[in-house]
Amino acid sequence: MQLAMIKTLQDVEQCVELYIEVFNAAPWNDEWTTATASQRLSDIYHSPGFLGIACHVDDRLVGCLLGNIEQYYTGPYFFLKEMCVRTALQRQGIGQQLFERLYQQLQQDQMTSILLFTAKDFFPYTFYQKHGFHEVNGMRMMKKDW
Repeated sequence: MQLAMIKTLQDVEQCVELYIEVFNAAPWNDEWTTATASQRLSDIYHSPGFLGIACHVDDRLVGCLLGNIEQYYTGPYFFLKEMCVRTALQRQGIGQQLFERLYQQLQQDQMTSILLFTAKDFFPYTFYQKHGFHEVNGMRMMKKDW
């Protein structure tokens, strides 16, 4: 297993196929296309403070996480925007390895917080809890459509 920082837009583009495979499958059943997934990941890459990590096994991309460092009045934090591991390889420690590499990088940058959004009813919720994440009291994700 090889972990590497995502440094270029070309590195990000290599994550598009994996992103579509994971999020278009159960339990999410999204409808990402190559164009929309590419735009989503490109937008994250172009955000100030971008940080991404890719995991390869035998030169095949099997997992990635992407987000950016944002400022808050208490100090900077890492906002994890996307994380995915090939469906057939989930629950085999790849996500844990990605997190361990992320923690190393954030500690080097003297950062002490990670923020993320996830659905309560899907496996990743318990994965994040297992890794020490908790719900933020008093916060709710809100949306308005028109």
